[in-house]
Amino acid sequence: MSSVDIEVEKKAVENTIKKWYKAATDMDLDSFMELAADHFVLLNSGRDAIVGKDGFRDFFYEYGGGSHGPVSLGESWIDVSESGDMAYQHGTHHHVIYEEKGSRIRTWKQLIVLRKINNAWKLVAMSETSLPKQ
Repeated sequence: MSSVDIEVEKKAVENTIKKWYKAATDMDLDSFMELAADHFVLLNSGRDAIVGKDGFRDFFYEYGGGSHGPVSLGESWIDVSESGDMAYQHGTHHHVIYEEKGSRIRTWKQLIVLRKINNAWKLVAMSETSLPKQ
């Protein structure tokens, strides 16, 4: 077994997560599909689990027309397994929500699980829940 540089892998995971949130801001389904594993699972508070890329695609089209603005990563932590093939990130992210009276920022807590598949980090699961309205 070769030695794994955990710090290099953490940076690679961080870059993958930043691409995920850029795809969310841009509402870029192709980028989402590229970054997600085939068996990706999304667990949001208040709704059923979204399973697989087809399920995510349906969710994307349902959600994509909403009053959603930029998404940014908040404070977060990344851990990578000693073997270098699995990682998770936990922390917060922020959505700008557009409303009749203007916009506001909504903060969500999330846990993202990633797996190295064919030498690329892929999201295999994401769980998020909103914090109380600010």
